[in-house]
Amino acid sequence: MAEKTRKKSSALRNRVKNSGFEERLRGWLSEGVRIISAEAGHLVHSGTSAAVLDGSNAFITQTVTAGKGARLQFMAHLRGVADLANSPIVIRLRWVDATGSYLGTGLEIYIPQRQLTTHAWTTLWNVTNAAPAGTAGLNVRLDAPYSAGEAAVVIDDLIII
Repeated sequence: MAEKTRKKSSALRNRVKNSGFEERLRGWLSEGVRIISAEAGHLVHSGTSAAVLDGSNAFITQTVTAGKGARLQFMAHLRGVADLANSPIVIRLRWVDATGSYLGTGLEIYIPQRQLTTHAWTTLWNVTNAAPAGTAGLNVRLDAPYSAGEAAVVIDDLIII
């Protein structure tokens, strides 16, 4: 009985490395991203750090492991740095093979500009399409192409299970 419980809990483990940015940008590829700290007085969703997409063509990306037929749950927490001034945001989850080549779209979410507040976190949650044959991973990429200054976007606690 204990063996079944152990397998079940490991299956629900977050696949995203450094999902709360507690280790700065370790495990992520990024451009136009900075880390903010709760100790500095900035709001973070949980823990001590969060990522801010705050530059022209800002993005953050990471590929997690997945296999054929996988349907994964995605969750992320976002907010603006200035009330209703955020850049538009595109979140793409794409199935990739062992070489990183695109196989298909798992999920795509678009958030128009001026939708995020500074007063509350927006929690995104959805489930991907089934992974096609040849899948070795799921690439998650968040783009905020016009995020400089007051249009910056805060991201914390990205989860893929």
